[in-house]
Amino acid sequence: LRCGHCGLSCVGEFKKGGKYTYYRCTRHRGKCPEPYASEREIDEQFARVLGRLNFDDEVKELMVAALRQSEADLHEAQRLSRTGSWKLDLSSGTVRVSPEVFRIFAVQPDEDTSSPDFWFDRIHHEDRHRVREHFERCLAQRLEYEADYRLVLPDGSVRFQHAVGHPVVDESGALREFLGTAMDVTEQVQARVA
Repeated sequence: LRCGHCGLSCVGEFKKGGKYTYYRCTRHRGKCPEPYASEREIDEQFARVLGRLNFDDEVKELMVAALRQSEADLHEAQRLSRTGSWKLDLSSGTVRVSPEVFRIFAVQPDEDTSSPDFWFDRIHHEDRHRVREHFERCLAQRLEYEADYRLVLPDGSVRFQHAVGHPVVDESGALREFLGTAMDVTEQVQARVA
């Protein structure tokens, strides 16, 4: 990444506890008129440049194929590691998850999984209140989330889960979404107990 003013390299820095990424020109010591740029500004500039590019159909097909392959590789890696990803969109209150989360939670095709309540209802009744209270505290205080708990699947089997997540805020500091991962750690827990 190069500075748009002087052409020298830029380095990324986390600001405000890691909530924002800014890029700093390596020659900013009074010699560059624009020493910092936010990640949002860079994204906007990149989007404008991409909007001016014209790709023929063959190149577009190659790009779409590469994106699909990348997504397939991610899904396979999640399947192998028994780790799925999830996102709670706070403006709509809906939850989106990766296919591996559906497998971990034994979700049936006809189930409505868009509500957080669906996911909390799968947590073992002895763990549910603790986990939900912790998650809601992390949401309210914009904290990192980490929890270990049991799931009860529709067939009555119990699985062990480890979940982590973090808040995502916009430039104004407003909480936009909460995203994270869910990992099936049943085999590890059973091995420790044995």
